Amino acid sequence: MADPHQDLKAVLSEHLPWHGARIGFLAHFLLALLKVRSVNLAELATGFGGPAKVESHYKRLQRFFRAFELDQDVLARLLVRLVPVGDGPWRLTLDRTNWKFGLAEINFLVLGIAHRGMAVPVFWSVLGKAGNSDTVERIALMERFLKVFGAAAPRRRRLPVHRLLRHPTGRGHRRLRRPLASGNPVRRFEIQGL
Repeated sequence: MADPHQDLKAVLSEHLPWHGARIGFLAHFLLALLKVRSVNLAELATGFGGPAKVESHYKRLQRFFRAFELDQDVLARLLVRLVPVGDGPWRLTLDRTNWKFGLAEINFLVLGIAHRGMAVPVFWSVLGKAGNSDTVERIALMERFLKVFGAAAPRRRRLPVHRLLRHPTGRGHRRLRRPLASGNPVRRFEIQGL
């Protein structure tokens, strides 16, 4: 009988340059997420199983999230390898989403790869404000994408968005053309409002 933990651990170790114990923990964590369908740490701890107490799993989860920083470039590469989106070129999505948690505004700008009617998030930035993102923040996400996936970047460099973009000076524009890297005037992309 196949052991899902060992199978997932083997797949993750092919793509992540981490220590085996950390990869093992991540495999347990992902399986617990699927099992309990919650991101609440106390509930996730019940999904780990094994001989350890639930309280031990809970403390392990707390330590992991307190002390470990996940490299977003590594995570983006892993997601693209594990989700069958192909090798590119890809159709990209750009979306802003926000929630209120008590009085706090949680506001994300997310760059994803469109695949079979959904978007697989590969890069995101937390906007330290309520409301919309600005052009500089959108360009920064595109530059991060091109830094990691440059060769597989979309051939069609138009990224549709649901509202007009505004130039950082406040002037409205339907199109923005800007070099993605300084000193590289050939690599350009265009963001066009619908």
